[in-house]
Amino acid sequence: MNIYCYNKGTDERSEPLFTYHVNCPQCHQLLLENPPVILQVTDSPHLREEVLSGQYFMHSCSTCQKGIFLPQRLVYLDAQRQFAVAWIPDRTSMSDGQFRQWNEFIHQELLMDIDHYQLRLTLEFEEFKEKIQLFEHAINDQLAEILKLLTDGVFINQFDEDIQARYFQEPIEGLTHLLYLTDQHQRLVSVPASLKTFTWREYEKRTANIAPNEWHRVNIHWATHLLEGLPGDYVPDSKTRKNQNS
Repeated sequence: MNIYCYNKGTDERSEPLFTYHVNCPQCHQLLLENPPVILQVTDSPHLREEVLSGQYFMHSCSTCQKGIFLPQRLVYLDAQRQFAVAWIPDRTSMSDGQFRQWNEFIHQELLMDIDHYQLRLTLEFEEFKEKIQLFEHAINDQLAEILKLLTDGVFINQFDEDIQARYFQEPIEGLTHLLYLTDQHQRLVSVPASLKTFTWREYEKRTANIAPNEWHRVNIHWATHLLEGLPGDYVPDSKTRKNQNS
C-alpha cells in the first residue's frame, strides 16, 4: 500500500509514506492492498460492526481465494463522541520522524478540526477494539488499565496460569468483564463491582491530564508508570522487544 503526502495547494507529492507488502500464506502470491487510512463511523453503524468484528480486515487472495486477516494502519474516528483510535501494528519499528510524517498525513487527510478530540494509539487489534469500546461507554481508559492491574491479583488467586493479556469486553447485563488470555486458556472474568468502585474512588485524582490532540498509548504499562509516578507513554525499546520476542 503506497500513501503519499501532497503539498497543500499543489499536485506535487513526496515519496511514499509507507508501503505494505502482504503475501498469501496459502499460495504466497504477493498481495497489495490499498484500504482507507481513516474511517469516520459516526453515521455508519454497519462499518463499526465490521471493524469491531474484524470482518473489515478480512481480505481474499485473488489467486487461491484464501481468506486473510490483514493488519493495517488505520484511524477510527467518532465525531459524535470526539475521539479517534489509531491502529499502527508496526509502530515500534517506525522512527520518530516516520511517526511525525504519519501524524501530519492524518491531519491533512481529516480536513476537520480535532483539537478537542481524545487520541489513542494502539499496536494490536484487540487493544484497538477495546479502546473503541471504552470510549463508546464513556469509561476513563486510564482507570480501566488500573482496574486491570487490580483484577490481575484476583485472577492469580483463582487460577495458576500465566497472564498473556487481558481486555475489556462489552458489558454483560450491566456487569464489567475482562477476557483473560493465559498460557493455557481464555477466561471471561467478571470484575467485582466493589473493586471497580474502589478503583474510581481511590485513583481518579491520580490519572494524568492527557492533552487533547496528542496521540498516546494508554495501556497496562501506562497504568504501571502512572502508579509509580513515572511520566510518559510506554514504548518498548529494541532490547525489550527482542527479549519479548525470544
